[in-house]
Amino acid sequence: MTPEAFADHFHTLADVPNGIQKLRELILQLAVQGKLVPQNPKDEPASVLLEKIKAKKEKLIREGKIRKSRYPVGEPVDAYPHKIPNAWQWVRMGDIGSIVGGGTPKTGKGDYWTDSKEIPWLTPADMVGQSSRYIKRGRRDITQKGLDGSSAQLMPVGTVLFSSRAPIGYVGIAMNPLSTNQGFKSCISYLKAMAEYIFIFLSKAAPDINAQATGTTFKEVSGKEVALIPFPLPPLTEQKRIVAKVDQLMVLCDDLEARQQKRNESRITLNGSCLNALTAPDGDTVKHAWNRIRENFDLLYDCPENVNALRQSILQLAVQGKLVPQNPKDEPASVLLEKVKTEKEKLVKEGKIKKQKPLPPIDLDEVPYELPMGWEWVALGDICHFKGGCAFKSNSYVPSSGNQVIRLGNVKNNDLLIHQKPVFIPDELAGYSQDFLIGEGDLLITMTGTKAKRDYLFTVLVKKEHLNGPKLFLNQRVGLLRFSSLAVGQTANVFLKSETMLDRIFTRATGTANQGNIGSTALLNELYPLPPLSEQKRIVTKVDRLMALCDDLQAKLTQSQDDAGRLMGAVVNELVAA
Repeated sequence: MTPEAFADHFHTLADVPNGIQKLRELILQLAVQGKLVPQNPKDEPASVLLEKIKAKKEKLIREGKIRKSRYPVGEPVDAYPHKIPNAWQWVRMGDIGSIVGGGTPKTGKGDYWTDSKEIPWLTPADMVGQSSRYIKRGRRDITQKGLDGSSAQLMPVGTVLFSSRAPIGYVGIAMNPLSTNQGFKSCISYLKAMAEYIFIFLSKAAPDINAQATGTTFKEVSGKEVALIPFPLPPLTEQKRIVAKVDQLMVLCDDLEARQQKRNESRITLNGSCLNALTAPDGDTVKHAWNRIRENFDLLYDCPENVNALRQSILQLAVQGKLVPQNPKDEPASVLLEKVKTEKEKLVKEGKIKKQKPLPPIDLDEVPYELPMGWEWVALGDICHFKGGCAFKSNSYVPSSGNQVIRLGNVKNNDLLIHQKPVFIPDELAGYSQDFLIGEGDLLITMTGTKAKRDYLFTVLVKKEHLNGPKLFLNQRVGLLRFSSLAVGQTANVFLKSETMLDRIFTRATGTANQGNIGSTALLNELYPLPPLSEQKRIVTKVDRLMALCDDLQAKLTQSQDDAGRLMGAVVNELVAA
């Protein structure tokens, strides 16, 4: 594929998912394959350039400016990584520059280190986030004594720095004489004019070098390994054209990336303002928000991630009573609440559930928003019975039985992963554990997870098909909410996924950032907006229908991205094919 054809595909490639990052990688790949700029038959071939490099190297050695290489040089490249133009030549890194390590002066010697600017000393950590090709210094400087008293070396302007461990692959060019620690295997090019092309090559080769590196505590490449890396050597004049073209295209990538980011930020802002307006108390505001979403739908929902915001807005509308119209003929929630209390008292008398402690009265000052007519603020514990799981011991598990333990990993939002690392208990233990038996219509809830990520409080409603196999028993840190009717449980399964309720519940979570816990008392005391039973059924039906539409939209967008990714793969393969 010609450089002109690549230019024709440039903007198409940038628009696919992660396209700009892939485009940057492709630019570097085409650069070192000789496919980024046209060849000029008048260029002095690489074979002549190599002779000049050798002569320059011998001169530097005679003058005592560099040492004779301790690493292999002149080793033939037997297996070519890829084809290169006729005027190019395969050599080794050790043939075009001196591979130099670094060192760390003893930290206990105060006269080896200085707070003033003396001899810059770099570690790989100093190159984190380095956006410029050139680097002047790191966070610390050493003295001449520190340089002389360690294996650190003062390297000249134009040295190509390459981090060889912790991590492998940071690349930069020295703007001034400097030194490094032992985490580098840098290349002092025998011809300074080659430094920028060497930088481009190492930037392209870094992932492959890292993939082939070895190590126990951390991966590392040795100076010998770096010296033996096959290096595609172009004519010097073509190197300059390659560097100029790479710079031009990378600037274009930066510009495209900035435009994409600005477009995405505008889309996110517009999406957020529209979705937030949907929950406003003013009906005209809500209507206007729906109109803006409808008019900008293709812009707002052209990637799968944005659909999740739409899902959450649907849940927010549901929990605030704005998803379906109210019917004044519906039996109000206050009547439903009395029926639930009567049912709970009956179950306590029959010994089917234990009497729970009285819940504190609703504090109207904590009510987050006004409910529609017919709804009631209640405590979650007013409308359900809670049961915690059993601390089954792992040494009691058996390879298989008709009794499966449902653990945290088995519960995800609306998904009971029966076959996810199943564990079983013997029949005898199951016989003693009937209090922890899970039934149809139970709402399971995870109560432990990573607090900082808020990736817990998953809920799933147990369905009949979940119970076709083994009996299911509740493990510790998985809670069970049992409701008086299926409709109430279905509604709770919806409401507990809304940001309104999640925010309040997570505020009361305890534990550390890595281990967050939701307490049963805090959960049962949580404010819960209770709709009339008839409206609950309408809400669940509407949510199910809208979520199915979101699933369909997300699947189509994901498929579109996959298709775009495959298209890019095909274009890239054609571009880099020999």
